[in-house]
Order: sequence, then structure tokens, then C-alpha cells
Amino acid sequence: MKNKSTKTMHLNLFLIALMFNLINISCQEQKIVTNDLLGKWNAYKVTTLDGGDGSDITLDGKPFSKSIMMNFVDSKNMFFSINGSEKYEIEYSLKDSVLMISHRKYTIKSLNDNLLILKEEKLAGNLIYLKKEDN
Repeated sequence: MKNKSTKTMHLNLFLIALMFNLINISCQEQKIVTNDLLGKWNAYKVTTLDGGDGSDITLDGKPFSKSIMMNFVDSKNMFFSINGSEKYEIEYSLKDSVLMISHRKYTIKSLNDNLLILKEEKLAGNLIYLKKEDN
């Protein structure tokens, strides 16, 4: 009887250790480095969380257009413009996958060499798709 309970205990300990290792690996994969953001990004699509095409989404009272530009120049400064208007220099911060641009909070859903997907956290939770501009 003891032998069976010892095996069960060892199996449980192994499973717990495995679970913590998988959680640790998952957390490490989600960590985003500021250098990954550096460069000029242009929005090409906005969608709602339920899959809508974003045609009814407005930014600052104006219909969405494909001219949102974000240019991350260093680890805390960026330029931002909407519809080709004046470029605004603002500060941003990045902690794990949370991107704060001025007072607005975004979650980075995906980031690779040429695609950035942001989820707005305070507004309607829309997804903003941006492509990196070639240098």
C-alpha cells in the first residue's frame, strides 16, 4: 500500500513541477522587448473583438482611416499621427505586453518583424493592426 501511495506522490510532484515549468516558459515567451517595437508602424486595419470589419469605428470622432502612424524612436519616446495630421511627440512605456501611450492602455496581442496587433483596453476593445514600414 505504501509503495502505491509513494508512486502517486512522486507522480503528483512531477506533474506540479512540470506545470510550473510550462507556466514559466509561457510567461517568458510573452515578454516583449522595447527594441522589438522600434521603428515606424502604419495601421492598415481595425476590427472589433467580435470580428466586425471596423467600418463603424471612429477615432476622435472621425471615421477610421488607414493613416494612423506610430514611430517608436527609442525606449520611451515616439511620434504619433492620425490621418496625416501633425505628428505628436509623446512618451510611452512598455511592461511585459502592456503598452501605455500617453494615458491610453493597449495590450500587445502579437508582434513580429513586420506585424503589430494592439488591443485597446479602455475604449471598445478594438484590435488595431499595424505593419512595419521598410527602412
